[in-house]
Amino acid sequence: MVLAKGGIFLPDALDDVRLQNDFITNLFFSRKHDDVIRTKIKTGVRDMGTFDADLVDKSLLISGSQVRSLVRPPFSLIYSLG
Repeated sequence: MVLAKGGIFLPDALDDVRLQNDFITNLFFSRKHDDVIRTKIKTGVRDMGTFDADLVDKSLLISGSQVRSLVRPPFSLIYSLG
């Protein structure tokens, strides 16, 4: 299984890769509905083209109950052939 950090802010105290991996793994497997995940996203290409928006960072707070996509398996060839 591969987990990606994907814009999730990590505490500054996690300056070692192993500590960062442990944090992300724990966040993925042990989160609760009331956990909050700090993340940062950029303006989408569609918004920049359609609305003439600037490329900026947006910080978001996402509750643990909103991150269903973290547990959804990716679509793969195995599923389509099955």
